[in-house]
Amino acid sequence: MAKTVEEYTYHKYCRNSAKRFVITFKNRLFSVCVDIAQLTEDLAGTPLEDKDSFPVFISHCTVMEICNRDPQCLYREVDELLGEQWYVFKIQSTSKKPEIVRLEGSNIATADAFHKALLNRTAGGTFSGTPADMRILTNRWLQNELSTVRSIPYIGYDNESQAYIYPAAAFYKGKEIRLDENSFYRVGKDLVRPGLKSIKIITDGKFTPDWFDKFLKTFHWQGFALLAFWTGSLFAHQIRKEQKSFPFFELTGDPGAGKSTMLEFCWKLLGREDYEGFDVMKSTIAGRRRAFNQVSNMPIVIIESDRETGGKDSKQKQFNFDECKPFYNGRGTGTLGVPKRNNDVEESLFQASLIISQNAQVDGSEALLQRIVHCHADKTHYDSGSRELARFFEKISCEEVSGFLKTALINEAKILKTYFESFKKIETAFSASLKNERIAKNHAQVAACGYALQIIFPAISTETIEDFKLYILQRATLREKRLLADHPLVEQFWETFRYLNSETRSTEGEALNHSGNPAYYAINLNHFVQQCRDNGQEMPDLKVLKKLLPHSKKHKLLHKSKAMTSKITNKTVRCWVFKV
Repeated sequence: MAKTVEEYTYHKYCRNSAKRFVITFKNRLFSVCVDIAQLTEDLAGTPLEDKDSFPVFISHCTVMEICNRDPQCLYREVDELLGEQWYVFKIQSTSKKPEIVRLEGSNIATADAFHKALLNRTAGGTFSGTPADMRILTNRWLQNELSTVRSIPYIGYDNESQAYIYPAAAFYKGKEIRLDENSFYRVGKDLVRPGLKSIKIITDGKFTPDWFDKFLKTFHWQGFALLAFWTGSLFAHQIRKEQKSFPFFELTGDPGAGKSTMLEFCWKLLGREDYEGFDVMKSTIAGRRRAFNQVSNMPIVIIESDRETGGKDSKQKQFNFDECKPFYNGRGTGTLGVPKRNNDVEESLFQASLIISQNAQVDGSEALLQRIVHCHADKTHYDSGSRELARFFEKISCEEVSGFLKTALINEAKILKTYFESFKKIETAFSASLKNERIAKNHAQVAACGYALQIIFPAISTETIEDFKLYILQRATLREKRLLADHPLVEQFWETFRYLNSETRSTEGEALNHSGNPAYYAINLNHFVQQCRDNGQEMPDLKVLKKLLPHSKKHKLLHKSKAMTSKITNKTVRCWVFKV
């Protein structure tokens, strides 16, 4: 066995004669250049394998260390969504554990680029070889077809392989798969690697179902509904594939009702510590789009999107939830132009579920409100021990409960079977009590998720499940009533308008209606606010009112800003015109 680099070089040359070659010796790279013409002359016919030829060979070759590491090209990593690829290397040193690094094709195109890549992406790797050495190495790495590993730019469910891909583990058809030594998962015939590094998920935590009764006592039916929806979110892709949609969940709450505690605890169940959600008011449009694309079959939680923002740009900063309507069916999160000289665009699909958590209810179009299952957390069920129970869920660590994720995914088939069987019965029952089919379907989906919780928590009684179904039906009934009526602020606006328009006048005529046609109301909103101020009425927030009035049901909006001659002042004013 060779003991020195010279002996190793000699034996390597004897097996494969070449004028120049690169050898690996003790996890380092050496460049060898042989003067073949002079060597052949000096050997004078002596076979190279003869032991006496070794000193002659050594005197006619130059051995130089060109890399203090042993870089081995493992596979090609491809991100089909982004149209990018990398070459993944295992960089072996003499004393440290191997490093797995991703290099672009440009990083191995030249000797200088490879040297810079090692400096930037390894702990002290260098390369001092010539362009000829680099060509030898590139040919060695790429001469055989490399295995192709798919990189997914999110974490969670991968529809192509039908596996759940997380940073430290994957789950496929009820079985857990660990990362192999080269940092990818073997899922059937697929090789898959998680590409997103910014989200940390713990998949090897503990789980015992004995905390459910405490959870229900602390957070009541609102907590049950959130946990049911949270569990259903782990299978949102499969549910949308079968039923074409998955609802949005809205959680509002009184101060101190435990809304944040519920959300943070549910994130711990999925192995994510110290997280509640993301604030759309603090993100750019591009950042928001990326946040919506980060996970698959996991919740996206939007928090505190209802607060007012000051300044001249407040209009632009208000988030419009109607932008999220395509998410209901798992459609695009936004369109970007591909940087090429053609008409190609890129649009990622929404693969998660959507939870909205804020103080006030979401306002928007009827189509948006139909897509939402709303629950409001309060403290009516609290007793003397509720505070201590809430602290239990605040203090419990991620490691103690994150086994919930593993338990749910191992039971994927059972949970989906229970869900679909329950949904058929529940939707039939809800449709008999409700007129709006979409509201019936959405609430039946959440109720069916509650039935599926029995797979994870076998101790949940049939009586508890039936009571939960009745609670969800009540929420569906309230949602339907809200859609049949105007928003409370809109109702207040019309009550105040009627009062100020006629009842405050001592003479005949109207004070606020500028329209000369009795079939229409023409209202200048600034005039309306002035009249509120002069007559001691509560003044509405015009920004909020302008968002809500287009959805008025009692009086349909015909024009937002129509210039007309006022019957009150005989001057031209701009008015919002409604049908009487």
